[in-house]
Amino acid sequence: MAKKQVAGEPQRPKPTRVWIELDYPNAKSLGVNSITVEERDALGDKRAELASQMLERLGCRPKVFWWHPTKGRYCVTVDQGGGFLECSDNGHWFSLEFLAGPKTVKVEGPVESPKPMNPQSVVYPEGP
Repeated sequence: MAKKQVAGEPQRPKPTRVWIELDYPNAKSLGVNSITVEERDALGDKRAELASQMLERLGCRPKVFWWHPTKGRYCVTVDQGGGFLECSDNGHWFSLEFLAGPKTVKVEGPVESPKPMNPQSVVYPEGP
């Protein structure tokens, strides 16, 4: 149930989001008649890497998009602990407030770069 607006209470802004979608790596997206599974996986890896590089420039780490060759779809890393979502529709909503980030960041002490996540090293549970 939605909370009613009280007179004089400031209205809370709705979150602003942006949808980022990657083309599915198939023959049609390349303008050819057919591609092998290996070519599909290589193309999926390449597109996911480019999207992750773009998001890294906006401060997102670890690698955000990656291609899951066994499932044949893109995945999105959703937290620093390696949690991820499978993209059933090849994309994900991102918060503009998060991507915009603070204008300045104060860093104290030594800073270590995060280790990139290797999606191939993750053990995936079997589905039903």
